[in-house]
This record gives sequence, structure tokens and C-alpha cells, in this order.
Amino acid sequence: IAKPDTDVSGEITIDTTWTQAGSPYVVVGDVTVNPDITLIIESGVQVRFNGSYALNVRGTLIAEGISGQEILFTSNLPSPTPGDWGVLDFRSDSKYSHLQYVTIEYGGNAYKTGGNCVSGVVCVNTSSFVLEDSTLRYSDTRGVVLAQSSANLVNNTFDHITWEAIRLHACDLNISECHPTIIGNDFSYTQYPIL
Repeated sequence: IAKPDTDVSGEITIDTTWTQAGSPYVVVGDVTVNPDITLIIESGVQVRFNGSYALNVRGTLIAEGISGQEILFTSNLPSPTPGDWGVLDFRSDSKYSHLQYVTIEYGGNAYKTGGNCVSGVVCVNTSSFVLEDSTLRYSDTRGVVLAQSSANLVNNTFDHITWEAIRLHACDLNISECHPTIIGNDFSYTQYPIL
């Protein structure tokens, strides 16, 4: 007997862990991790978006998979296509988020942008963010959009990204300087690796 999916939507207001036992987690509406709240996603967990929804992070997201047991962010449709879902949106009040050994695919819906970004599957509006050893693929728009950010993007693979794999979108020096670290990334089938 197949176990039921775990449907998720709305605000996360207490520290929460999405476990392998509860996987897959099906996003049936926008999800927001509130300020000062931590969402931990265990290795091997699948997060499946059932429409053009966003995971908004105003607190902390820790998604640390391991090689061979990656965390998957994907479409919930039986025949997925790029743009099936929206965005992982790391807002300016997000702190200490870390994604490692994750696969992010079939997102980047052009009509579901992050709060301070042009469309892309990951919007980063904070400097307190690390994405490493991960794969972003089949985005209908961009891969990672950095806005007012000194994030770290290290040893990732960007594959079949329709527009830019990494977009340096905005930096207002009156707010802060922006010095992202972009090292060891691999790009294939993208219009621009970095713009």
C-alpha cells in the first residue's frame, strides 16, 4: 500500500522538520517559513509543487542532502515541463539558509517571481545563503537570481536553463555592497551562464 502524500501550504510558525517518513511533501499553496523559524528538510525527501506556488523563506531553510540521497524540488505533474511551479524565494530577512546536494527542476514560472527578483527558480535577496553541490535544471526562466546579495554558489550544475543560469539582478550600494562567491559551477544548455 502506497503511503499518502503530505500536503503543505501556508505559514510555518514553529521550527519544523520534513522527514523521509513524511515524503513526498506536496505543495498545494504558497508556503512561508516565518522570520526566526527554521525548516529542516532531511536527505532523500521530495518536495513536489502542485501548481505555480512558491516556498518563501523569511527564516532559515536547511536542506542538506547527501550524495545519492539528494533532496528533490520538482513538479507534481505526471509529465512535468519547465515552469510547472514557481520559486524558492529567500527574502531579505532570511538568515543562514544552506542547500547542499539538492536537485531543483521544472520550476521558474515566469508569472511567479520572488519578492525582489525577476523570474527564476531561486531568488536570493540575502547574503546569508549557500547553495553547493547541487543541480538546477529545466527552468522555464532563470536559475538563480541574486538581488542585493553576497551569496555563495559553489560547485553546482546548471542544465537546460531557458535564460540565464545565474542573474546578478540588482545591487544598491546605499544599502550594502554585493560580493557573491561563484566558484566551480558547470553550465550546459543555457542562454547565458552568468549575466
